[in-house]
Amino acid sequence: MTTYSEFPSPSSSTTATLPPAPVTSNVDYSTPALVHRQKDFRVFTFQQSLLHLGQLAEDVSFADSIKSMKEEQDGLEQKLWEERQEIIHRHERKVEAVKAKAQIVGVGLSKHDAETLSTAVRRELHQFDLERVLPAWDGLTSKHQAAMEVLTVPSMFVTSDTSSLQKQKKVMQVLESVVSIEG
Repeated sequence: MTTYSEFPSPSSSTTATLPPAPVTSNVDYSTPALVHRQKDFRVFTFQQSLLHLGQLAEDVSFADSIKSMKEEQDGLEQKLWEERQEIIHRHERKVEAVKAKAQIVGVGLSKHDAETLSTAVRRELHQFDLERVLPAWDGLTSKHQAAMEVLTVPSMFVTSDTSSLQKQKKVMQVLESVVSIEG
């Protein structure tokens, strides 16, 4: 026979009978130490982090994973740089076209036209940064934070908290030197 837990009803002093909560997860709760250990990596001291990073760096598959993430980052940076350069080159071509028209008419490029063109390129680059660069960078950062958390890299978890990010930056500096992933 199924037994039910009894809880006081919020509207009276009587009790309400509730069925047990259904199990809807495939999580193995028989190993809470593993879950607890992984959470501990988030709060390692710097000294604890150094020791653990040294141990992780000895694992070839760990080093390969970190190097792969670095290559992915380098690829994104290169792609975004190329897209940014295309915007700049497109505006340079516009400037050359406006200069050519002005020369045909027999006048130079006016200060107003030069400022208008300059403002246009700054606006487009700013929009590119807001709509393309920042979301791409934030997405990659979150992806790598999550991957490194799974790899048990100290202080690594998905966050945008400034203090946590500073700690992650220090850990990454050590990790780069230990794993030799600098480009």
